[in-house]
Amino acid sequence: MGLAGLIIFGVGLWGICFCNYIGGTTSYALITRDICRRFVPRLKVKKDSAVLSGPARRDPVYRWSLALLGLSPLYIVFLGVEPVGLTLLVRSMVVIVIPLLVGSLLVLTNDPRRMGAHKTGLFHNVVLALLVVISVYLTIRNASEWWDALFGGVINR
Repeated sequence: MGLAGLIIFGVGLWGICFCNYIGGTTSYALITRDICRRFVPRLKVKKDSAVLSGPARRDPVYRWSLALLGLSPLYIVFLGVEPVGLTLLVRSMVVIVIPLLVGSLLVLTNDPRRMGAHKTGLFHNVVLALLVVISVYLTIRNASEWWDALFGGVINR
């Protein structure tokens, strides 16, 4: 595809690498903070503690998590690694998580104790269920094609 294809691929790969960097790093640091402050014995605090009721940006656990998650990918700069294959593999693995996420959302949004009057209706449930079925079908189909491409139909023999 020439130079234009190379540029388009490069911009797309850059977009894949950095599309969720800020949001992902921040949210994972918040999740790590919550888990540490609620379940890890040495870091656990009471539910009404000032640490949990205050802003997360002041919590040392959040700050260290954010620094670790934000700065740890910089090893690539020092080792000269080309993570194209790893990036494409990880982003393709997200497809497996989508049915689990949508299924969890279906369960959570249909719980009247959690959602009350905002519980989802029949139309939304049907659409989400249809999306789960389509996603699972496409995931299985593509996984079987990859398996055949990688292992040459060894199982079928």
